[in-house]
Amino acid sequence: MDAVVRLPVDVSQLAPSRVTRRMQVGPVGALGFVHPGKNPGAALTAAARIGRGLRLLGALGPGHEALFEELQMQAMQAGVACTVTGHLTEKRMDEQIAGVSVPVAPYRHISASGSIGRWIAAGRRPVVLRNPWVEELARHAPWALTVVDPPEFCDAVAAASENLASTLTGGRRDGLLTTEQAARTQAEVLEVVSRA
Repeated sequence: MDAVVRLPVDVSQLAPSRVTRRMQVGPVGALGFVHPGKNPGAALTAAARIGRGLRLLGALGPGHEALFEELQMQAMQAGVACTVTGHLTEKRMDEQIAGVSVPVAPYRHISASGSIGRWIAAGRRPVVLRNPWVEELARHAPWALTVVDPPEFCDAVAAASENLASTLTGGRRDGLLTTEQAARTQAEVLEVVSRA
């Protein structure tokens, strides 16, 4: 028997639902540990194209200091800023998320699902690159993501910057599983499998 239990996304009760002044002047944001697999160069290219800086919400992955130096050099050449916050508490993460203009996730692999889920949990609708997990999530909650192929990424970020309301979910939850629901579903699947 084949069965898939979707990953949970627990939407915060405090998820923002309106465009704020901080967002209007804020940088493009990418979330999670900073390493090449997170494709931060694509995020920086998109940010520079619309004249915004890039804020990396998280810490540098071990051994990737040279990557950040390279990003800062590229940002300087483009005339924008590139900053990394370092490790953030959940409260500080929420504060940083609320100040980002366009949330992005140009990740090449699905191991970044936790980062994408964190954007959604905080009430933000990130611009993401298509992959199997993203497509599965978008089937259940199309309102939660702006899904694009790599050639469309910069255009989608630019469009979102012109319509910041499109980067908000309004606190919607429909189509998502909470941690409790995902655990219950997993237990049900395991019970069926054990009987087979």
